[in-house]
Amino acid sequence: MKEIYGVGSDEPASLEGYIQLIHPEDREAVVTAIRQARDLSGDDLFSMEHRLLYPDGSVRWVSFRSWTLFDNDGPDRRPTRTLRAMIDITKRKHAEEALRMNERQFASFMDNLHGFAWIKDAGGQHLYVNRLFEESVLNGLAWKEKTARELWPEEIAV
Repeated sequence: MKEIYGVGSDEPASLEGYIQLIHPEDREAVVTAIRQARDLSGDDLFSMEHRLLYPDGSVRWVSFRSWTLFDNDGPDRRPTRTLRAMIDITKRKHAEEALRMNERQFASFMDNLHGFAWIKDAGGQHLYVNRLFEESVLNGLAWKEKTARELWPEEIAV
């Protein structure tokens, strides 16, 4: 965790130092979740993905999970131990964003074609249709995962 925090092995790491690294847009939600995980009446679990903002301006994504163990129940309930794990998921987040961007580019390209376009799976079920096809041919029909035979009469579907 010290490596993810950017803290040297000899330097002390603290919750306050960690909170200061949390991206300002994510900080309130993370702090609220941490408080809830420590709440004696809570469910003692904390799980969140969020960004860390380093002094050099770089941003890393982390998946942080903790589980607080309590002794006793009711008014005598006290936290006894907390187990934590943090994983750097920056590469995964970048890959997810690249995929979303590719999907947006694909949809934009297909929706601006001056012709009909669709994608079917091996069983003939429609997975994607472009806007022109949907507006001109399907006229509001629910088409997702349906074959041509499910959408139109046999003489048209062939």
